[in-house]
Amino acid sequence: MPPVRRHRPAGVARAGLVAAAALVAATGLAGCAAGTPPAAVTVTPTVVVTVTPSPTPTPTPTVAPPQTWEEALVHLGSATADPSKPLSFVSPSGNLACTIVAGGALRGCELEQGRIAPPTSGFCASAGGGAADIGRIQLGPNGPVAVCNKDQLAPADAPELPYGRSTTSGSVACVSEQIGVTCVDASTRKGFFLARDTYYVF
Repeated sequence: MPPVRRHRPAGVARAGLVAAAALVAATGLAGCAAGTPPAAVTVTPTVVVTVTPSPTPTPTPTVAPPQTWEEALVHLGSATADPSKPLSFVSPSGNLACTIVAGGALRGCELEQGRIAPPTSGFCASAGGGAADIGRIQLGPNGPVAVCNKDQLAPADAPELPYGRSTTSGSVACVSEQIGVTCVDASTRKGFFLARDTYYVF
């Protein structure tokens, strides 16, 4: 009796082939995954820069030179009297030197540098002193006068009068400030301001 052939349905056969192929593929991928090292991951750090704004500078108040008797008294009133009361002194910059000795001595302030051009062409010829420009403001019996000097009033060893300090001798008082030196004479109610390249008499 001949053997009986049993036919497997075509759908079942195809399903088995698909399952087998999937198994082989999964096995192969698993093997590849197991044998291949993971790819390197590069992490770029994020840099955060914090900018701190600079503080706004506080403006330095501008002090105007005195041009009148009243303005000069305000400058003197805001100063501190120097306890040593020097009769001659130099400014902290060393550019201004003053002498306020009471009596018959000449009193005034003079410049080391920054002398001042005369107001007129013949000023220095009539003012005396032998120089071509103004270097001293001198207190006279009728008030301050500009002098085109070549000599010096203040001694070479005159002490320094710090900024914001004042000194007095007789009727004359002076204050040393960063803007210059102001001196007044109470007996005449007149005075002057002197700085590099600038002076006022009142």
